[in-house]
Parts: sequence; structure tokens; C-alpha cells
Amino acid sequence: MRVTVVAIFLLCLALAAPGGVGAKVSPISDGDDTKGRLDIKSVTTITKYRSGVLTNPLHTLTMYQRWPSKLLSGRNGIELFYDTKGDRRPERIAVAFYAGGHLRGALFNRKGNYLGTVGVKRPSSKSIFIGLFPKQLGSPAGYRWAAYSFYKNANGCPKTCLDRAPNRGLVLHDITPPKISFPGSMKASIGRLLPISATTNFNVDFNLTDTGGSGIGGWNLRERAEPDGSWTDVANGTGASNSVARSESEGSAFTYEVTAKDGDNNQTTARAVMGVPFDDGYSGGNFSYDDPSLSYANTWGTGGASSDDYLGTLHTAGSGGGMLQFMQFWGYVALIGPATCGTATVTMSLSSTEHDVQAPCDGRRRVVLFQTKENGVGSMGITLAVAANEGFSVDGIVYVPIF
Repeated sequence: MRVTVVAIFLLCLALAAPGGVGAKVSPISDGDDTKGRLDIKSVTTITKYRSGVLTNPLHTLTMYQRWPSKLLSGRNGIELFYDTKGDRRPERIAVAFYAGGHLRGALFNRKGNYLGTVGVKRPSSKSIFIGLFPKQLGSPAGYRWAAYSFYKNANGCPKTCLDRAPNRGLVLHDITPPKISFPGSMKASIGRLLPISATTNFNVDFNLTDTGGSGIGGWNLRERAEPDGSWTDVANGTGASNSVARSESEGSAFTYEVTAKDGDNNQTTARAVMGVPFDDGYSGGNFSYDDPSLSYANTWGTGGASSDDYLGTLHTAGSGGGMLQFMQFWGYVALIGPATCGTATVTMSLSSTEHDVQAPCDGRRRVVLFQTKENGVGSMGITLAVAANEGFSVDGIVYVPIF
């Protein structure tokens, strides 16, 4: 068997022309261009996934004529070539043949060494199914393939009639969905948190990477207002690096969902959350869900704000320090500090842990504290308490009401 497979492999390789076929999963057609009963009409590729991971690459070859399984004996057979490294040279060859009274399948490397069995069956009198396990291909991100049939008889094909689909090049089969990343985001138990904006305007930035070879086919971005909004389409496109501008109200929070497809229609989805800060001067009463309250005690000053401060306001603890409480929230919270130096001790009512924080002191606004609620999503009534030393400034609070 090994001698026959190697001989046929060399014949097929000699007839294989250079070049490539674009991403095209299912099906490809081949003309009525070869004598004999194994003239290929079409090849259909089916991909099975489980939880987004490839489970089987499957191919079905259909001929123009009916043929019995026992026809695949002697020098008659069907092969699938698999190029898993992108060099247009097959690393794996699946062979369907008839022996011992049964239809069988075997996998070989390019040297003709036996690697294992492959699944074969007959869906119809004109077709044959060949299926591999992913590990038999070496788990590539994508592969390229070509199908061959070879048939010899005394009438019409005395020197072997060989057919190839496609007639030239290899067919790319991308089997890995694109990857989605949100640059600058923060990892949290709710997923990715987008960078907090200095204004109510912000960009939803995301990058798409395709490793399977078919390229980015397209993406769609939608948003949902938290905690109980409906999904709304925002934008779509085909680029790999994307930035979608949004403008939302103070204190709002949104989940953004990106769905991306590659050229072979593999799909993946990723989400990230954006919390638009409450201003440090927020007085309450603007929201339909349970409205948190923000209160100050002891010594705070509101002068010295600049256009760089969020919504043009700023609270800075004076002599003797100050207290701040942000009450009746659930979900996730972040404290925004400006460029001025200062320290504070922050506690949450559901935790005995104290968080010592310091303003950036480097000319930039940023999150100086990020804290999730400790008692599980769904409970209400958390209080964020800030004991600020003199000089510590508060520019805003991000509140993400995720259930």
C-alpha cells in the first residue's frame, strides 16, 4: 500500500500547479473534464465546532457518475492533500481505498509514512466523505487543500485518468475565528473595562487579528445601556484596527459587544464595559434606576478647576481633610483623580479593607482606585467612603451598575 500511495503522490505533485485560491469553504465545483467514473464534480467542506473550537475538518467529494466502493482498489483511489504550514507543500495526505472487503481511510505524511486512520463513508452512490480529527492536522490556524482522484481501466483510462479539484492551486480553509482585543482596557470579573474618558465623549477601540489566512471579513458593534437596556447596533466595518466614537451622558454605563467574522465565516464575539464618570459636583436625581448619592463633609474647596477637569469642576480637600460618601450603588466603582498630589484612605461598606490611594501627580487624570463589590452581584446599598488628606482632589466617580 505504501508504494502505491507514494507513487500516486508523486504523480499528483508533478501535476500540481503553483498559485492559490481565495478563501472559499463550501463548495467548490469542478468541470466534467476527466474520463472515467471518478471525475470530480464538487467538493464540499464542512466544519464542526464545539464551544468555538474546531472538532473536525470534513470533506465530501461528489463525482459525475455513480461508482461502487470496491472501485477504489488496486491503482484506483481518492486523496486529499493538506498544507498546514502555508508553503503550498502538503504535510498530510488522506487516502480513501478499498481493501479486505471494506472501504477504508488512512493518513500519511509526504514521505508515505503511515500516521493513522481517517473516517470515510458513502453519503450517496456518487459521493464519498473523508473526515479527520484536528490533531491529525497538527492544530493549525488554517490549512490549504486539494482533492485528487485516480482511475485506471482498460476502456478509456489505460494509463490512469487523474482529476484534481481545484484544477490549479490550493483552497484555503481558515478554521480559527478572529481574535478581538480592546487596547488599554482593564481586566475585571465582568470582563474588559474600557479606558475611562476625561469627558462624556469617548472611543470604543478594538483590534481584530486573523491567524487562519482568510482575513477579516467584517465586524459589527452594538451597545446595551446598563443595567437593563436593550441591544442596539452602533457601527459595522471591515477594518482590523477600529475606533468608534460615542457620546453619552454623565454617569451612564454601557456594555459594548463586538462580533467579528473572517473570510471563511468563522465568528467570534467579545464584550467590554464603559462607565462614563459622575462628575464630582453631581447632585443626584438624573437617572431612572436607583440613583446613588454623592455627599461631602468637613473641608472641601471647589476653586481652581480648569478646562482639563471633568465637566469643568473639581473638589479638593482643605485643611484638616475631608470626607466623601458615594452611597446606594451596586456593581463596580472607580475613583478619578486629577494631576494634583494628595492621599486618601478609601473603604467600602461591604469590606473591612482600607485602600490607600494617591493622586497621579504627573499631569494626567486617571483612575486612582478601582474596586468591585465584594458580596456578589445583585445586592444594593454599598457605600464608598473616602477620608481625604489635605490636597487630595476628586474629579469624578465611575459607577457601573452590572447585575
